[in-house]
Amino acid sequence: MQINNQIIPPIGEARSNYWVSREIAPRLGYIEPCFTQTEEQVIEESLEGTGFRIEELKQGTMLCSDPDKTSFDDGRFPTPSGKLRLGLSLGVCGGLWGGGVGCW
Repeated sequence: MQINNQIIPPIGEARSNYWVSREIAPRLGYIEPCFTQTEEQVIEESLEGTGFRIEELKQGTMLCSDPDKTSFDDGRFPTPSGKLRLGLSLGVCGGLWGGGVGCW
C-alpha cells in the first residue's frame, strides 16, 4: 500500500485525478460524502479498521500481507467467471448511462 506524493507543482492548468473526480462527481449526480472530503480524509476513512495510519503511509510503502501470496492463489479471481473483470460498477453501467456503456 502506498501514497503517491506530489513531486512538482502542477504545470499550467493541470489538476490531480482526485480534484477532477471531485469536480465531475456532483455534475453526474453523485452526492457521496467522499466528494466533499479532502484527500487525507478519504484515505483516513478508507484505513479505518485496518490497523494502518496515514502517517505511516506518508513514510513509504507498507506491505498489507504476505508479498508472496495473492488473493487469487488458486488462479481464479473472485468473479463469477473466475477471470479479471475491468470496468465501471454495475450501478453506473446499468443506471446512469444505461445499456452497459463502458462495461467490459
